[in-house]
Amino acid sequence: MKHYDIVIIGAGLVGYSLVASLKDRLQADLKVAVIDSIEAPTLDSNLSPSFDDRSTALNAKSIQLLQQWQIWPHLKSYCCAIKQIEISDQGGLKTINLDSNDSGVDAFGYVAPNKFMGQALLSIAQKLPVDFYYGCDIKCFKFQAEKVIVSSQLETLSGSLIVLADGGRSEIKTKLGIQDDVVDFSQTAIVANIQTSLPNNHLAYERFADHGPMAMLPLSEKTSALVWSVDTSQAKEIMELDDQSFLNQAWQNFGGRLGQWQKTSKRSSYPLKRVKSEEMVRSRLILLGNSAATLHPVAGQGFNLALRAVEALANSIHKTESKHLGQLTQLLKVKAAIENDQHWTIRFCDELVNGFGHRNLAAKLGRAAAMGLFDQHNNFKGIFSRYAMGLGRGQ
Repeated sequence: MKHYDIVIIGAGLVGYSLVASLKDRLQADLKVAVIDSIEAPTLDSNLSPSFDDRSTALNAKSIQLLQQWQIWPHLKSYCCAIKQIEISDQGGLKTINLDSNDSGVDAFGYVAPNKFMGQALLSIAQKLPVDFYYGCDIKCFKFQAEKVIVSSQLETLSGSLIVLADGGRSEIKTKLGIQDDVVDFSQTAIVANIQTSLPNNHLAYERFADHGPMAMLPLSEKTSALVWSVDTSQAKEIMELDDQSFLNQAWQNFGGRLGQWQKTSKRSSYPLKRVKSEEMVRSRLILLGNSAATLHPVAGQGFNLALRAVEALANSIHKTESKHLGQLTQLLKVKAAIENDQHWTIRFCDELVNGFGHRNLAAKLGRAAAMGLFDQHNNFKGIFSRYAMGLGRGQ
C-alpha cells in the first residue's frame, strides 16, 4: 500500500489549485496523490464538472494568488478585465458606480471561463510529481493515529492528511457523517452567455430586479456572462422559454442595458443555497472549496473564498514537516484563519441578498436614498471595493 503525505480528493478547480500552490514543496520532498471518480481528463476534454461552460469572477486577491502560484500566465489571455462595476435597483432612482482607477488598481478582477481555467490548472498539475488516481469511487476510510487508509474499487492507499475538495454535493462528506448548516434561498440561478449589440467596455453589472438579482460579467467585447437568480417557482417556466423569449424577458428585467441582446448560449440552472459544513477539520482531515462552504453567487465570492482557503492551507503545509502533517493542532490553526474569512465573506454576501430582497415601494425608496448617499462618498465605495476585491476585513 502506497503512502502519501497528502491525499486530495477532488480533481477540480480547488484540488488542482492546491497542487499548484504546493509546487516548491512537491519538487523538494512532498508526496501527493489526487483521487477522483471521473475518468482521466485531457487538456481538450471537459470531463470534470468544474471545467464547464460557466465563468468565474476572479477578484484582485485571487489574481495575486494565481500569479504567486504561476498559474496566471497560462490563463490571462482567456480572461476579461472588470474595470468598472454598476449596481442598480429596478425601479430605483440611483445607481452605484465603481471605477478601478479610484481604488488604485488596473482592474477589480477578471472573468475566467471555467473550461480554460481548468485546462490551465490541469496542465500545471500534470507537470508536477503528483500521482493521479482517476475513475476511483471511494468506498471507505479508516482513520488511524498516524494516517488514514483510503479504499476504492481500484486502489487502496494511505495519507497523513486528507483534503476533501469534491464539491458542494459531496457524497464522501455524507459517508463521513459530516453535517451541513443550510440556508435555502428558494432561488435558482439561471446561467448563460449573452451576445449584445453594444460593447460592455469591461463593465460588470449587478442588477437587483423584481424577478431576482442579475449579474452580467464581461467575457469579451460584446459577450457577457449572465447569472440570474430567480424564484425557484419561476425557474422552470423561464428555462423552458425559447431563446428569443428568454432574451426579451431577461433584457427587460435588466433595464435595456448593453443594447439589444442578440444571442444566448445554452442555459443551465442550479438551486441556490448557502451551505456551511458544521465540521471543517478532524484529525488528518480538512474540507476545502464548496465541500466546506457554498455561497449565494450575488457577489461572485465563492471561488475567491476557496482560493484564500487554499492559500491558508498551503502556507501551513510549507511550514510543517511531513511527519507532522495532518495533526489536529496544525489543522485547527488553518481552520481559525479560514473561518474568520468565511464569516466576513458570508456576511457581506448575505447582507447584499437581504438588503435588496424586499421589493415593496418603501424599501425601494429607502435603498434609493442609501445608494445615492453611498455613491457620493468615496470612503463607503472604497470599503465595498476592498471586499469585492477580496482585500476587506478578515479576508
